[in-house]
Amino acid sequence: MNPMNKIAQEIKTDPIKKLVIPSFILLLGFLARVWWIRTIPTEQLYDFDAYYRIAENIFNGKGFTYEGGAPIASKVCSIHGL
Repeated sequence: MNPMNKIAQEIKTDPIKKLVIPSFILLLGFLARVWWIRTIPTEQLYDFDAYYRIAENIFNGKGFTYEGGAPIASKVCSIHGL
């Protein structure tokens, strides 16, 4: 029996290991996320702010507008060849 199968068998038979090992893995993942958020300088790049303002305008009933109420999208109907 290889070592991984032996470890898996021990986890299946021991209810404490069945609970502790997944809990330890979840805690380790949570701590890694907290460390990442506190130490790595992340900032929004590119057009996040523009999309956020457009979404606020939609929510506030101003439609698809950006700064000053200028529309960002327009529906243009044109029939070529007639």
